Amino acid sequence: QLKGHTACTINTASNSAFGELLVTELIYDGVLTPLDPAEAVALLSCFVAQEKDDNEPNLTPALEKAKEQLMSWCSSLAMMQQELRLPDISEEGAAKELRFSLVEVVLEWARGTPFDQICLMTNALEGGIVR
Repeated sequence: QLKGHTACTINTASNSAFGELLVTELIYDGVLTPLDPAEAVALLSCFVAQEKDDNEPNLTPALEKAKEQLMSWCSSLAMMQQELRLPDISEEGAAKELRFSLVEVVLEWARGTPFDQICLMTNALEGGIVR
């Protein structure tokens, strides 16, 4: 019951409830707990980033582990939805909804790196970074 209430209060850029379910599971599974605040914000940026970029970000070891856990939850939830015949999302489609291209940029911004230096780290437009 508490998980359901939590999921209802979360808003991601996802076109389905999948992102909200995934964030809820990350919270209750403690995936964010070992991360410092900047790393947690950086990881969560993959749910709202709209920029499509094939460049792999350089992640801290803690962020890399959290990303692996996130992808594992993503796979589990997608398979569960398929088993229950919910027409929501496929495992492949779920992974495509997560965009990790700005994780490194958000991490540096949260750590206080000046915005002009952050803009040099990516080919994303300034508005896409701020959003």
